[in-house]
Amino acid sequence: KYYINIVQDNNCLQSIPITIEEGTDPRNDKFHLMLAGDWDLIKDANYQKNMEDLFYNVYPRLIARWGIGNEPNTIIFHADVTYDGVAYAMDNTVTVATNYANQNPHDIGFFSHELTHNAQQYDFYYGDNAWWTENMANLGRFRYFEWGYSTKFIVMLDVKNKSSLWDWGYSSYADGGKAFLTYLDWKYPTIDKNGNGKAEVEEYGVIDLINHTIKNTTKLI
Repeated sequence: KYYINIVQDNNCLQSIPITIEEGTDPRNDKFHLMLAGDWDLIKDANYQKNMEDLFYNVYPRLIARWGIGNEPNTIIFHADVTYDGVAYAMDNTVTVATNYANQNPHDIGFFSHELTHNAQQYDFYYGDNAWWTENMANLGRFRYFEWGYSTKFIVMLDVKNKSSLWDWGYSSYADGGKAFLTYLDWKYPTIDKNGNGKAEVEEYGVIDLINHTIKNTTKLI
């Protein structure tokens, strides 16, 4: 068994038993990851392989769930020595700051967040819809990396940490939104009632239905 430990001031308040779904690696000819930029400046010898393994495990699952056919099958992963943030996604690219990668070699979960953006491909003005866009990406990270990727990356949560899962804020990047969307995904899930291996629209849960509606609506009112 594995446990998520909720800690405060180094004292364990609660240990929650969890089951980890060990991910498979569905590499095939459909999806590809291309590396570009300053990868030679990233010091951790395992960093590139960890990212490749994550991509081939997570991205096909994101597309299978949230794709409608217009998403890129090839993602260009750019390491940028000039970028002073963490990472960002645009169209078919993801960029990571080499400085952040070197300072946080074990934090690879951001890649799942950015890959969710690649899977979204929403056709609306980002600024008006950032809350949904970012928190759905947070859900993508939580569901397909933090919860169901590998026992190598168990996430420790601190109730005093503002970026904790239990911070129920509702700004664009607040993890409270991730918790809320995770709750909705549990409470109102997509269920393949017909048993044909792929849920129909009328079988979608709330998260999948919102995503489907956004991606199939040319103009949002």
